[in-house]
Amino acid sequence: MAWLSFEAARQKAGGGLDGLLGALTVPVVMRAARHEDTDGIIGCYLASYDQVLPGVRAHSAEHVRATFEQHCLHGRDVTVAYHLLGMIVGFMVTSPGLIEQLYIDPAWQHRGIGTGLLDQAKARQPDDLQLWAFQQNTGARAFYEAHGFTAVEWTDGADNEERTPDVRYRWRPVANAVAVAVAV
Repeated sequence: MAWLSFEAARQKAGGGLDGLLGALTVPVVMRAARHEDTDGIIGCYLASYDQVLPGVRAHSAEHVRATFEQHCLHGRDVTVAYHLLGMIVGFMVTSPGLIEQLYIDPAWQHRGIGTGLLDQAKARQPDDLQLWAFQQNTGARAFYEAHGFTAVEWTDGADNEERTPDVRYRWRPVANAVAVAVAV
């Protein structure tokens, strides 16, 4: 028994297992969330949050679901990464100028899904985009920095529900950054 990357497992697989693993490469599509996606979104959120930040989550699964249904599905853009075999493997919640949430199911990370969601957010907010990440979530921070976000504020976490130190990131398109630099 050994842990293998997806591609290594597929190469070692034989017969029917290769077909099953091949089915997992069915495309993931980005689309607007629907009310019936709530269970998949909450499952994705809990799996991702609890793996990366064990012990940090401030609310029960029931509270997370109720809050999501009351606040995120109304008045915000919610995009899901939907695997065509019928599951939500990632999602993003945005409001003007802000990515409020971006989570990818841990089993589906490192497949370009987060990049696809970020690209959509940048296209919708082409001038300025911000988000928050917990300081201890080094994987998310490295991901955002690799996609052009810059840390602009560090806090002790006193103002977030988890009371966990966080960092605010900002993205501005390169063309605007160059224009500002030239104008100064």
